[in-house]
Amino acid sequence: MPAVGGSRCEACYWSKLLGKRIVINTAAFKVDAMARQFEQFGEWLGVHVGVSKAAITIQRYLPFFLEIERRWKQIPDYQALLDHFGASGLRKALLPMRWFEQCCGVQPDPAAKRRDAEQRRIDAMLRKIPAGLPAEALLRRYSEHLLGRLSEGKSSLSSVRLALFPALALIENASSLKVFPPDQHAIEVYLQQVPGQRAAVTGFVNFLRETCGIAVVMPKTTAASREQ
Repeated sequence: MPAVGGSRCEACYWSKLLGKRIVINTAAFKVDAMARQFEQFGEWLGVHVGVSKAAITIQRYLPFFLEIERRWKQIPDYQALLDHFGASGLRKALLPMRWFEQCCGVQPDPAAKRRDAEQRRIDAMLRKIPAGLPAEALLRRYSEHLLGRLSEGKSSLSSVRLALFPALALIENASSLKVFPPDQHAIEVYLQQVPGQRAAVTGFVNFLRETCGIAVVMPKTTAASREQ
């Protein structure tokens, strides 16, 4: 029996601590509606993960809610959250997002989430080369070419990403050879290093020749390269 009483006392302690921390955190809000929503989230969190864990973790979610208040003054729709925080940012706010879905009608969009992830990978590749360099301008021009095909319904974001990857690698490889733009020798060296990228880099080589007027072609395959 004492153990039961002790368990109840401990639960009471954590429940009171959670309530106290919710009150302290809500004081950080300027918009009353957002303060109430954070309070409701804290109460939901206590039920969902238990009052002890909720009391320990509640404060880690405060910056997420405060950023929403700063940006929108209210909880926006899923697309707005995705555009601002990105898929990776929303993954870090998994429990608030679950509460938004259950209690605020914010419906996740898996397709939009995949598109956002692809776009951010593309943006990361474009940032690999410092802005202002001719190599960066060339890669960005090729990305615009690929995105044009996307807008025409002839490609997908994942295809754009997969096409940009070998283009970036070839440009970087050519730069290591002190060559810009990539010439025939740079292409041949690149394919010797990564023969498996032949199909993927073909589009970029065609772009260099047909759009940029650079005298390059895809090297003919050899028996050795086919075996690799």
